[in-house]
Amino acid sequence: MRPGSTVVDTSTIGYAQTLSIEMKLAALGSHLLDAPVSGMASRAADGTLTAMCGGGEPVFNEVAPYLRTMASTVLHMGAAGTGQLTKLINQLLLDINCTAIAEILPMAVKLGLNAEKVAAVVNSGTGHSYASEFFVPHILAGRFSNGYPLKHAYKDFVSGAGLSAKMGMPLPMLSSAMATACRIIRSSTCKLLVLIQSLPHRFC
Repeated sequence: MRPGSTVVDTSTIGYAQTLSIEMKLAALGSHLLDAPVSGMASRAADGTLTAMCGGGEPVFNEVAPYLRTMASTVLHMGAAGTGQLTKLINQLLLDINCTAIAEILPMAVKLGLNAEKVAAVVNSGTGHSYASEFFVPHILAGRFSNGYPLKHAYKDFVSGAGLSAKMGMPLPMLSSAMATACRIIRSSTCKLLVLIQSLPHRFC
């Protein structure tokens, strides 16, 4: 690799791994911009992903125009690794939201509420989230082939728990969601279950 080259990593990997790659590239006189993306396949197809970038600001400014060909939101988060940290925060919020949906919506049906009407209230009210907007219509239709593999969500939880331990910052909601994901993985024959698939059809 020629000195002065820039490597742009749009994958989602660990923070420590990113720092290791950045150090190796720096030793070669090259640069790393970690630029993981968010938005799932639908937004990738229409070029409206969100890219969160870590690395030197001059490197970001050079690369940003290229990232904007696939992402409508492109943000410089700070030094190398901060893109991956931001992606982890985003994924943990999604994963925890999915866990809450899998727990609370079945309760609504067991209380005698109509699943479709509860979904309409949630997705038009203050309880809505990207997780509810994306997953609940699929649940109501009995479609469980789309979404985020549970093994990936569990990996997010493990990464978050590691940072929690390192920083001495208790994260009880994360711990509870991680335990739920672990239980589903261990009891299932399918290791690619989406967390929300633990919901029976129509929340029943």
